[in-house]
Amino acid sequence: MPERHHEVYVSLQNNIRYLATVGARTALDIVLVDKVTDLSSFAEKLEALKTAELVSETEKEMLEVLTEAGNAAAHRGYAPEEKDLIVVMDILESVIKKLYVTDKREQELLARAQKLKGEVPPRKS
Repeated sequence: MPERHHEVYVSLQNNIRYLATVGARTALDIVLVDKVTDLSSFAEKLEALKTAELVSETEKEMLEVLTEAGNAAAHRGYAPEEKDLIVVMDILESVIKKLYVTDKREQELLARAQKLKGEVPPRKS
């Protein structure tokens, strides 16, 4: 999980919408590099994430919106309305949850299920 993503929340708490939007894009970039590799563009990284089956086409489309909002903030001074920034953050949080929290929890449950499988008495014939 991105180590510095909490700084995005500091920007949010202080109503620095422009910086929070750039920060969300940066946090996404850290996730992309961690999960797929450091390719030359966001588009390539997002496609690699989808190709690796870590996100669906729908999730990739949402991440493209987050990326474009972050690009607009970084390069054109875009400061989204609060309601739009909430969408950006919801998208970021959903991918972080899926790639770091849910996947880890699934692996933990699988290990526990496999252990339990060995302890369940077999059906008598």
